[in-house]
Amino acid sequence: MIDPKTLHIGSHVIVDGVRARVIRIDEPKDEHEIPPYTLLRFKAFIDGKWWNCGCPADADKVEPIPITAELLTELGFEKRESGLFAKEYAPDSWIFLTIYTTKELCKVNVYPSDPRKEASSVLNCYLHELEAFLYLTTKTELIKE
Repeated sequence: MIDPKTLHIGSHVIVDGVRARVIRIDEPKDEHEIPPYTLLRFKAFIDGKWWNCGCPADADKVEPIPITAELLTELGFEKRESGLFAKEYAPDSWIFLTIYTTKELCKVNVYPSDPRKEASSVLNCYLHELEAFLYLTTKTELIKE
């Protein structure tokens, strides 16, 4: 289960075993509203077609996508020295990620090419967290669809 407060439009998660992208988040209008939960709308590419679906954010159907070496390779990161992945992300930024194999964590470092700007770093576990961090630090989407 994912805390809906960690998701934004464009976040990628697993819904019923299929990778999907959040396309809409409907918040409850009233605390007495039935049902009193956040409703997520998704778009998923299944069998060569795009499908829309939805479910409550607190449903067991919605799971985070762990950051793995395979996922980073799929997203265009190049494997460098042991455990380090790199990608030119935005025109003025490089991302370096280190995957800790003893824990399910990924350390993300964003280094701007302008030395006057500070680097940013954070520990992430899941793809939707990585997407949010990179958007906040570089204003660019990790996965363009």
